[in-house]
Amino acid sequence: MAKWLLGASLFGGSLLLNTVIDAFVVAISSASNYLRVDYFVFQFGYSLLVVLAGYSCALLIGALTGSVASQTILTWVLVALPIVFVELLDFSLQAHGIYMPRQGGYDSYSPVMWGDMLRAWFNFFNYASAQYPDITWTNALSLLAITIVSFAGGLFAYSRNLTENNGKLMIFKRGEIVLRFGFVLCVSMVAGLLGTELFRLNAGERLGYDIGFVLGCVLSTIGIRKLLLMRFKY
Repeated sequence: MAKWLLGASLFGGSLLLNTVIDAFVVAISSASNYLRVDYFVFQFGYSLLVVLAGYSCALLIGALTGSVASQTILTWVLVALPIVFVELLDFSLQAHGIYMPRQGGYDSYSPVMWGDMLRAWFNFFNYASAQYPDITWTNALSLLAITIVSFAGGLFAYSRNLTENNGKLMIFKRGEIVLRFGFVLCVSMVAGLLGTELFRLNAGERLGYDIGFVLGCVLSTIGIRKLLLMRFKY
């Protein structure tokens, strides 16, 4: 709780100071007639939600992992996962002859496909890089929900911290199960993609994918088992 409050105060204070400076610069410039207080208030509030959501998620991951290194790596992996996983899943389906439109057209009449929705809902960069005209209450409420859930989850995990597992990839056994399954699945799909390219001419696209997937599944299962047993100093 104290760590979260300290970080939130520092982030909030920095954002507030930057916002006040920006508003002051506009107020004393030739563009002072265009100064809108509500714009700066809205930008400050939304930026604060973005920062707190990301910060709370990072602390939640830190409460679940046993080292700074695993926390850092897992945080960035989860940030990139929605983008990468959609591509891997789409390629895996296509390798088996399943073609599902995942991306709508550029015109306003095109339907929103499943890939578009996953990117919109789970891609944190969409929230962080949203321009002022594109910011909606749905975005703000989603960030608020992420902050609350991550904060509560972090407190819950920290209160049940197993100190004997410090230094390991994951502190809790259930976390190890989730990490093992996700790691094996993603690595296997990447290996399937490589297998498609390597065996395309000899075995065909589908068989090449299956060969790569099986090899990736075996190797990643062995690899993650060893990684979960290791202890990291940092």
